Amino acid sequence: MDINDLTNEAKPIAKKLYKEYCRKMNSGDSRPQARAFGDLSSLKKYFPDENDDDLLDIVKELENNGWLQNVWGSDALVNSVLTTDAIAYCQKSF
Repeated sequence: MDINDLTNEAKPIAKKLYKEYCRKMNSGDSRPQARAFGDLSSLKKYFPDENDDDLLDIVKELENNGWLQNVWGSDALVNSVLTTDAIAYCQKSF
């Protein structure tokens, strides 16, 4: 896993998800709660300026590169979870 394997559009999303994970942990959330980012509407709270289609495409890219585990239902994003591999990478790199 390497952030340089991501597109330029996905890199800031990955970094912000890790930053939000850290913020949630510092606020007292459990690890599973802090790693979970929910469905598309929940993700939009963190990325309000992103187009829905672009954000979904980036979420798929992050999933394909091991950064997120996504749950899909009827072609819709149900839940998006930051992987422990992504957290470990960020802890070493940032």
